[in-house]
Amino acid sequence: MTEPITTLTDYAIALETALFAICLLRFNRIERFWAAAFICVSLASLLGGTYHGFAAQIPYPVQRGLWAVLTYAMGICSFLILVATAQATVKPKLQRWITLLAATKLLTYLYAITLRLDFAYVVADYLLAMLLILGLHLGWGLPQRQTGSHWMVAGVGVSALAVGILALPKAGFGAFSPVDIYHIVQMAALSCFFLGVYRSANPVWGALPPD
Repeated sequence: MTEPITTLTDYAIALETALFAICLLRFNRIERFWAAAFICVSLASLLGGTYHGFAAQIPYPVQRGLWAVLTYAMGICSFLILVATAQATVKPKLQRWITLLAATKLLTYLYAITLRLDFAYVVADYLLAMLLILGLHLGWGLPQRQTGSHWMVAGVGVSALAVGILALPKAGFGAFSPVDIYHIVQMAALSCFFLGVYRSANPVWGALPPD
């Protein structure tokens, strides 16, 4: 295994998000959009862990295929969470415009990533989705669908922190790389998103304090 910590943290995200998806599938359409998004993250993390851990044993065309599917999955994830957030926070007319915006963003992203498989595109696309989600929850939301909004806002903040870690020098983390720390922090961000979605779908949840 060439990058064991990166591989294991990627696989941990894959397991975490698969469990989140299973928990959300029993709810309605909005939660199922999020479940599909978590499945995309789980797939991307599984492929990413395999790429980081076993690249030396995998032929180059297969490596490129793994990375391509990973980047496509993350773009679809961003699309799904934007559509789900719009359905949870704004009126139907604005939902259509946001869905159109999300579809345009997805097509642009897929075109760019097809020309060049660069993880920077994944990060930029994800950050743009995070900014839009933040705006929806802070600016345009409908009160009756905002039970878990504080968790969603926290998820955006923790995601931004995770992305910032990627820019730090590699020598500052000892045995860990910035990517390893990014994965660990991103697990916390994904937990916040799950709690936000679950809290909105199931407001009477004794394990959490009331809003």
